[in-house]
Amino acid sequence: MFEQRSLLGEAKSQQLVLKYHELLRQQSPRIDLNELAQFVDIVVQDPDKLLKLETEN
Repeated sequence: MFEQRSLLGEAKSQQLVLKYHELLRQQSPRIDLNELAQFVDIVVQDPDKLLKLETEN
């Protein structure tokens, strides 16, 4: 996500980091590395998809 920061801007980057941390907290104490990798892939390919999901909920 840090590498995408310059493309996304500060506000979007902060929102995505918060979503990532939320995902980690939800998985505690067992972390699903596949789900985290999928999240990172979406951040690289289509970060707005994650942000749209937030506004729809």
